[in-house]
Amino acid sequence: MKGSKQILKNDYIQSSLIVLSLIVLVIVIVLGYFIKEPKYSIVKDLIVIFITFYVAYVTTKHFAQKLAQDDLLDIGESAGRRIFMLSAHLRTLADEISTYSPDGDKSEIYYGNIISQLHRLAIDTELSFKDMQQIAKLDISIPNLVEETQTSVINTIKTEKITCPYCNNETKVLFDTARNASKRIDCGNCHKPFMLHRLDDGNIKIGIEDVFVIECPNPECGNMIRIKKNPKDFGTTVRNCFDCFARIRFDFDSGTVEEWDKEEPQKVFSNAIKEGRIKCPYCSWSNIVRDTHNASGQWVQYCPNCTRLMEIVEEESAEHRFSATS
Repeated sequence: MKGSKQILKNDYIQSSLIVLSLIVLVIVIVLGYFIKEPKYSIVKDLIVIFITFYVAYVTTKHFAQKLAQDDLLDIGESAGRRIFMLSAHLRTLADEISTYSPDGDKSEIYYGNIISQLHRLAIDTELSFKDMQQIAKLDISIPNLVEETQTSVINTIKTEKITCPYCNNETKVLFDTARNASKRIDCGNCHKPFMLHRLDDGNIKIGIEDVFVIECPNPECGNMIRIKKNPKDFGTTVRNCFDCFARIRFDFDSGTVEEWDKEEPQKVFSNAIKEGRIKCPYCSWSNIVRDTHNASGQWVQYCPNCTRLMEIVEEESAEHRFSATS
C-alpha cells in the first residue's frame, strides 16, 4: 500500500504541473495579442515554444510511466500466481507425506523434518513475493491472488469415489487429475493400504499389496517374516531374516519357500550416511536409512536393488582399523 500511495502522489504532482503549464501558456497567448513591440513578441514566442515542449515532454513521460507501471503490474501478478502456486504444491506435498506411516522412531523424525522443511519453503516463497512487491512498489492484492491460486490448484484435483479392494467400503478421495498421478491411501473401514494410479484415459487403477507372513525356515530361529507383494511382483523373490540373516527364496505363486541359506551382512559405518542415505557395499545403490533394528539390537538395512543385508555400526573399532592398515 505504501508503494500505491507513492504512485498516486507522483501522478498528482505530474498532473498539477501539466495543468499549471497549460494555464501559463493560455495567459501568455492572451497577453500576446496586446503586446505589439517586437522585443516582447519574441519573448512571448519563446515562452510559448518552451511551455509547449515542456507540456509535450511531461505528458509523454507521464503516459510512458503509466504504461510501464501497468506492464510491471501484469508481470508482478503473473509471477505472484506462479509463486503462490508453488507454495500451494509444497503444502500439498507436506500433507501427502504426513499420511505415510513411519517404520520406526528415526523414520518418524525424518518424515517430520521433511514436512517441516516443506512448510518452511512454502513460507519463504510467499515472503519472496512480498519482498518483490515492496521493491517494485506494486499495488497487488495478495489475499485475492492467493484465493485465485488456490482455486486453480483445487481445479487440478477431483473428488473420486473409491471402493476398497479388501472390504468394498466406498470412500471419497481427493486425487490429482494429471495422468500417471499416484496416491497411497488407507481404507477408513479396514485400515488396509492400497495404491491409486491415474491412467492416460483418466480412469483410476487400484493396486493392492498382498502380504505373506512366514516363519523363518532356519530351525534355530523361528522369527516371523512379513513379505509384501506389490501389484507388479510375480515368480520368485529373495527376502532376508533380520535376526539370523537367512536369505530366503520365496515363490509368490505357490506361497512357499523354495530354498534358503545364511549370509552375514557386511558392515557399514554410520559416518557414511549422507543426507539420510547410505550406499550399499555390494552394489553401491543409494538406500534410504531406516530405523530397523533386529532382536539383538543390530541396525540392519535391506538393499532393494541387490536384496542383500548390511549392518550399520556406530563407529569403526580399533581392531578393525588395525587389521585394515596392516
